[in-house]
Amino acid sequence: MSTAQNREALVGRIMVVDDEPVALKNLRRVLEKAGHRVSTFTNPLRALERLQTVPHDLLITDLKMPYMDGMTLFSKAKQTAPAMEVIVITGFASLEGAVEATKQGVFHYLAKPFTPDQLRSLVSQALEEKSLREKASRSASERAPLMVGESPKMMQVFEVIGQIASTDCNVLITGESGTGKELVARAIHAQSGRARRAFVAFNCGSLSEELIANELFGHEREAFT
Repeated sequence: MSTAQNREALVGRIMVVDDEPVALKNLRRVLEKAGHRVSTFTNPLRALERLQTVPHDLLITDLKMPYMDGMTLFSKAKQTAPAMEVIVITGFASLEGAVEATKQGVFHYLAKPFTPDQLRSLVSQALEEKSLREKASRSASERAPLMVGESPKMMQVFEVIGQIASTDCNVLITGESGTGKELVARAIHAQSGRARRAFVAFNCGSLSEELIANELFGHEREAFT
């Protein structure tokens, strides 16, 4: 099956927010025809309330709206549902706006007018991206059996672990005592190219400053009395 066919097969729960009822009706018709479950809102505040109780795969929001603009809605929605993809649609598109939205994590910045085919294709791409990211997160959690959790925050942790493990760079893990820094380090090591080599946990706090270098790098014979 081709990638395009895979995309067409993906369906999801989609929220659409636009202060124009006619636009909402048209968007809903196009998306439901493609098999998606769609909820629509003219008030972004109501949309945020729904996200608190009902998970969605994708948010499509207009940029210019009363009560709250699309980028503010995006920011608040991601706090509630960090794994959800977001598409911003606008009749006031600009290159600067598109670049800034992308930097902040918006999946796509879609300029009006657009065709139904353009919308369906973009929605399929967003759902596919979310699906691939979730599979990578599950894979990361399966390779790190000591780490458990299915919350959105833990899914983010597993995703970051998977991204970092594939690179060849130094990693600094910070956090309060007891938050699982060593577990994260072990998970990164287990998924890295060095997985078959030894993992050594070294507690600097258990040694004096003078002995740390000696323990890490060794010393010459008779260097100490």
